[in-house]
Amino acid sequence: MPKSDRQKADFRRQKEVRRQSEKDRSAHEALRGKKMATLSSLSRELPTEDELFNFGDILSAEPSDRSAAIMAAGLVEQALYVAATSRMADPGPAIRNTWFEDANAPFATFAAKIKLGRALGIYGPKMDKTLCRIKDVRNVFAHRSTPIDFTHPSVEAAVMKMNSQPMTGSTPVRTRYCAICLATTKLLIKDAFEQGGKEIALSFP
Repeated sequence: MPKSDRQKADFRRQKEVRRQSEKDRSAHEALRGKKMATLSSLSRELPTEDELFNFGDILSAEPSDRSAAIMAAGLVEQALYVAATSRMADPGPAIRNTWFEDANAPFATFAAKIKLGRALGIYGPKMDKTLCRIKDVRNVFAHRSTPIDFTHPSVEAAVMKMNSQPMTGSTPVRTRYCAICLATTKLLIKDAFEQGGKEIALSFP
């Protein structure tokens, strides 16, 4: 390569290095002063309105059954949190964290939130069973150390027992599970908007 060509190539490389360096520095400066999100806060981060509207497509695009199952159930758990807290007095974030977020919080787990929802009268026994089955399927995908998908007979049986709108027998089990999670989420969010801040009517025998 002629000397002039080498000089031009070196100049282009140096220019690219400077450009990338300036880009990295700008990104660093943009983050300066901002506290990095904790893993706990990331797990509680709600979908944006656009993500929520397109959540069905997001789940369909997930490459593995494991990730789709965990994400779908995670959305249900977040909706259950919103519905439950809309029915409760607002003590402020510090005390609310002792209820839902701290290490020994009584309502930190999905199972505890399901019990709380039933105790608050948000739903009855049928939806309680559906939520428990969603949780159980989620737990299998989250905690099993070897590969598993929706074709496993036990997983399929659990999904087929869930309450849902009528679907054809040919509907894939993963599609059915995700549709049930989305429908359940919509019901919980609807309850939060309609019942939030209202006192629950009590009747005594």
